[in-house]
Amino acid sequence: MRALTRGWREEAAHVRLLARGFFRRFFENELVSRDGTSGLTVVHLLALLALPSVLMPFLLMLKYMDVVSLMDLPPEMEPRTWTDKAFFISYAMSVVGFLTVAEWDALFLNRRDFHILGCLPLRARTIFAGKLAALLFFPAVFILDTMNIGPLMVPALLMPGASPGEMARYVIAHVAAVSAGGFFAFFLLLAVQAVLINLLGHRHFRRVSPYVQFASFWLYLSFLTLCPKALARFGQSRDSHDLMVRAFPPMWFFGMFQHLSGQKAPEYAELHAIGLTALALVTSAAVLGYVAAYARGPRRMLEHREATAAEPPATGTGLTRLLDRILLRTQLDRAIFRFVTATTLRSPTHRLVLVGYVGVGFALALDGVLATLSHRELRLNRPTAPLLSVQLLLSFFLLSGLRLIFALPAEVRANWVFRLTETGERGRYISAVRKSLHVYSFGLLCVLLSPLYVILWGAQVASLHLLFGLAASSLLIELLLCNFRKIPFTCAYLPGKARITSRWPLYWLAFASYGYWMAEIEEKALAHSTTATALVVLALVSLSAAVRRWSDRSQHASHMVFEEEPEPAMDAIDLKG
Repeated sequence: MRALTRGWREEAAHVRLLARGFFRRFFENELVSRDGTSGLTVVHLLALLALPSVLMPFLLMLKYMDVVSLMDLPPEMEPRTWTDKAFFISYAMSVVGFLTVAEWDALFLNRRDFHILGCLPLRARTIFAGKLAALLFFPAVFILDTMNIGPLMVPALLMPGASPGEMARYVIAHVAAVSAGGFFAFFLLLAVQAVLINLLGHRHFRRVSPYVQFASFWLYLSFLTLCPKALARFGQSRDSHDLMVRAFPPMWFFGMFQHLSGQKAPEYAELHAIGLTALALVTSAAVLGYVAAYARGPRRMLEHREATAAEPPATGTGLTRLLDRILLRTQLDRAIFRFVTATTLRSPTHRLVLVGYVGVGFALALDGVLATLSHRELRLNRPTAPLLSVQLLLSFFLLSGLRLIFALPAEVRANWVFRLTETGERGRYISAVRKSLHVYSFGLLCVLLSPLYVILWGAQVASLHLLFGLAASSLLIELLLCNFRKIPFTCAYLPGKARITSRWPLYWLAFASYGYWMAEIEEKALAHSTTATALVVLALVSLSAAVRRWSDRSQHASHMVFEEEPEPAMDAIDLKG
């Protein structure tokens, strides 16, 4: 008996040690500076994510200054509080979802885990228990962080005179709804990953991962952006069978919050039941799928490795040959384009940053489309500013995201290859980078968006809109490449050089000008005449050419940069006697 007890204690100690190691692995990323540590990064992240929930109760005090207590609100004014209650839920779901997407490659045991831990005298169930404990602890930490003092501060500040039972009921409802929503967001993505691994195998799973990450990021972002619209729809109909209400996860846990806090309306009880059922389903699917994937994990990993090593690299598809013939005519152009494409697809960090940028663009574009659909005087068959801004928003975030990840190194220690082969002709390298950005912009606008615009507005208006988008993206590319003297992914990254804290008004002005104000200019030009639109396009092309000539002239004698140098601690005044 003592030997059995001692064995359990040793196994529990091994599980705790493995769980601690797996949890730390969640925060190993390439965006941390060399002098930073994982613990420091986690502290900063937790403080940043906790800030909205800390400030929200005090902002609510200003909103409800005319109300003595939320308990005294008449029934007709109760919908006034819906967005505030749903904010805590949708915010926690979005945060947990974003972080789970960010840790996509760390959710399941990888090849390194199997090779290292497989050689140790550890049972398979011990390794599995350690990984499972780390997985459960990961969302729990951030759910508690997003709630922090919110469940206590809201009733304390906005419910004076409430009985201890009423306040306790509110706190329980808040904690239960936010926790259920956060765990649903986590287990949903874990279930998707487990199902894909079991159905596709590791080889094909790696290929579809970028698309699943993008769709997941957009889904979790919609939890924040679409929640007010879903609440407005629910307030108009009070129908839990409405498709937008019934299919929108944050509404389930909003109904749970209302039901547990004492609201006896049947629609709240139904949404509460849907939320519990959905949480049980995704949790069961995640656990069962994870166990099945873990049981076949080592064999699948080895098969994937051998197949990948034996498979020859793909060369020369019809699309790449067409690009080589039309745009990428030199070997340097082709090398830069293929290097950018391969690194973006293979590097989890670069892929995640780009997915985040493009996901934000899709969310803002969708918001404009929904605003058009909800407005009685606006229709999709008319080129209005919200619809015209779609391609501008998508191209802005795609090109800005690419420009950002170009500055993040893929493997700094390997840039000696580029240093040895650099010719010193900056213009040729930047021209190749420029062409790569044009290829991505052209693909987004022509392949994805142009067919939709042709269906909605006809060939003539769609062609003018496409030309406007290409001219605007060309100007944006030139502005993004000003003072750019790097081969993508090859220069050491020095955090803080963007000076976001001091320059954010300029960044916001650039985004608003490109994404929205230019759409209004295009709307007025299209409404005036075809000639006016052509003149605007010509003006954009001329401006981008002028920016390009200025940039080439100012950086003509510059060499490529492979090491970022920090700004000097002291500036020399250069006084002369």
